[in-house]
Amino acid sequence: GTKGYIHAVTRGLANEQVANGVRVNAVCPGPVDTAWTRKEHGPMTLKDETMLKISTPMGRRGTPEEMADAAVFLASDEASYITGHLLYVDGGMHSAYGPMGAMADKSMSTPPEGDLDLKHSYEGATEMR
Repeated sequence: GTKGYIHAVTRGLANEQVANGVRVNAVCPGPVDTAWTRKEHGPMTLKDETMLKISTPMGRRGTPEEMADAAVFLASDEASYITGHLLYVDGGMHSAYGPMGAMADKSMSTPPEGDLDLKHSYEGATEMR
């Protein structure tokens, strides 16, 4: 229900706010490689982690940097004619079903080298607040 609400609000606000020069878009992430999606640091088991990877057609989790890149693009002048858009940054997960990630080409299943320093402590990463 929450995702449906975000989708509807994004589209509705985009139409409402265009008169004020405001563009409204949403980044819709798939599984992201964080402490929450790693068996070593979060609530995931090896089975859960494997399932996330093979259920994503690209055969991997996205990186935090890839999510940031999508948001930066939508906020940039390069996206000046985009409003009311839901940008799925999920390795194709929303458009496929089944273990497609097991068939991903190596070029797709290897995350890109990033520029951001993503080293962080996992301490407290799985606490519910």
